[in-house]
Amino acid sequence: MPTRLEIRSAAHGPHWVAWAVKPGEDKPVGSVVLVGETQAEAEERARKWIDSLPD
Repeated sequence: MPTRLEIRSAAHGPHWVAWAVKPGEDKPVGSVVLVGETQAEAEERARKWIDSLPD
């Protein structure tokens, strides 16, 4: 991946959402938001999604 992405997360109702952003930006890369029961689960899904992106 050419640019290092950061993971952001937030509680949303009874679950957590996580998304990847480019440094200095707030908009999710690819408009993708991943959901998990816990913050750790949502962030792990975001890490896996980032890892699946082409270089």
